[in-house]
Amino acid sequence: MRKRLLAFLSVFFISFCFLNIPAYAAYMPPFDVDATNAMLVNTDTGKVVYEKNADDKIYPASLTKIMTTILAYENTEDLDATEVKVPGYIYDEFYGLDVSHAGIERGDVVTMRNLIYGMMVASGNEAASAVADYIGGGSIPAFADMMNQRAKELGCTGTNFVNAHGLFDEDHYTTVRDLYKITSYALTIDGLLDICSTPTYQMSAVGQEDPWTIYNRNSIIRTDSEYYYQYAKGVKTGSLPEVGKNLITTASKDGYNYLLLLIGEPDTDSLYTQAKDILEWAFDSFTVKAVTDVNDPVGEIALKYAWGQDSLQLRPETVYTALVPDNIDVATIEYELSVPDYIEAPVEKGQVIGKAQLKWGTEVLGELNVVAAESVSKSSLLVLADKVKSVVFSFWFKFTLIVVLILIILYILLLLIRNNNMRKYKRVRKNRNL
Repeated sequence: MRKRLLAFLSVFFISFCFLNIPAYAAYMPPFDVDATNAMLVNTDTGKVVYEKNADDKIYPASLTKIMTTILAYENTEDLDATEVKVPGYIYDEFYGLDVSHAGIERGDVVTMRNLIYGMMVASGNEAASAVADYIGGGSIPAFADMMNQRAKELGCTGTNFVNAHGLFDEDHYTTVRDLYKITSYALTIDGLLDICSTPTYQMSAVGQEDPWTIYNRNSIIRTDSEYYYQYAKGVKTGSLPEVGKNLITTASKDGYNYLLLLIGEPDTDSLYTQAKDILEWAFDSFTVKAVTDVNDPVGEIALKYAWGQDSLQLRPETVYTALVPDNIDVATIEYELSVPDYIEAPVEKGQVIGKAQLKWGTEVLGELNVVAAESVSKSSLLVLADKVKSVVFSFWFKFTLIVVLILIILYILLLLIRNNNMRKYKRVRKNRNL
């Protein structure tokens, strides 16, 4: 049942992602963003509010664990009943390294749910590798192949995974836009955001009496942190010496919801300070409002076969709402039409003629259908005249006319030659008779 539900969510997400997420130019905050790569999306509308180097190659660090968690959900029928024995070999990779862990020891038996908590709360690398070993049938490379296949299915085009935890590898990379797609899908999984937003969690191993506490490494959602932001929930942090500090978080305020991705912040203070600044800028600056009316004229199109009328006015099909700056003057919005060169009568009022892109300066707000503002009937006389005209100016008509003219000229020449010969003949006979 879980697999079928997640498969349905995957199809729904991909449809939403490709049909409703426009990669248009983004608004600019009134301050510098230190992150090397970033993206802010209003999840109510799918509007990309801000982006910076969103398609550049990046190293995701522990943000990788979001994909690992997706596969854990999709390949486990019952998270609480599925028990995983953590193999010892996975720890060899971490020997001598200062890496985050969830306190799981070699040989512990841990439920899949607890492994997910270990990954998404404590960012446990051993938890991620344990999931990969279990789902990959004892092969972490096989699990990495599953990660890459799933990434492609979610629409990722610049991603390649080689491990389940995100430790640095030249061949382990993605883009901010791909991470957005992965995270957006992950957040459709029931209960996952709650796990990501858990400040502390009591971990335990099967058959052991003493649980231990793990702490969320995402300071933006912890009330005991100086970086706490009351409107934020989840999702994941990541850090690598080769990259810097990374954060993916959601935030909700006054009915507006955002997903923020920051990659490559120089330090922890900058990471969380900038996250709050960007989110507050969005909450304070933008609103969803109607920017069109069905009676607004948006342009016109050439019209054929309508008596006494050679153009047709176009209007929006529906009222269009968009996430826009609070102070926007809707009268300054322009329409960039994408319609045929002309349309033939008859035309019904409300008939879809084409599309229009809504632009405010250089900012693209969205796209909508444009329709005929009135009904127009067809003139049979104009249709006939047009057909006659098309025949007259056709190649074969011209060819036939030329051939006929040539034949007429030849006929006239033949007549002239015949008449001239007849006159000569008569003169010769007359001279003979004399």
